Amino acid sequence: MAEPVIEEVVQQATAELNASAAINGTIGRQPSTPEGMAFAYGSLVLMALIPIFIGSHRSVGHHKEQKESGEKPDMMTQKDAAMFPIIASAALFGLYIFFQVFSKEYINLLLTGYFFFPGNPGPYSPDEPSGFKVDTNLCTKHPIPLAVCQRKRPIC
Repeated sequence: MAEPVIEEVVQQATAELNASAAINGTIGRQPSTPEGMAFAYGSLVLMALIPIFIGSHRSVGHHKEQKESGEKPDMMTQKDAAMFPIIASAALFGLYIFFQVFSKEYINLLLTGYFFFPGNPGPYSPDEPSGFKVDTNLCTKHPIPLAVCQRKRPIC
């Protein structure tokens, strides 16, 4: 008597799992292979270590140049080292409060704007002071009469 109920529950659970997997896009996904995992983790380790290695060697070279030129080298004092945990704790607590006060939508909007506005001028020419290069020949190649104000002649 309990067997039909168990079979019915298993069928319902299987149907729910299949529906959930279809929604999440996990149906038809191939399992990860050890080679793929090794490649992914190896890439992450290299991408973390290479900038640290390069930055450390450049810092040593800069430190030697400062010593040779007679300039006082940048050094971390004992007071700086003692203040680091306090400043880091305050920064983390501030982030915690920020994420507790503002909703997810506002945080996503802020991050979108943060990455959009600095990244937007990227494709433009860096030799211009503002980062934007305006092609002034566009108006002479293809004149388009455009009246923005009460003028009778086109802007271009």
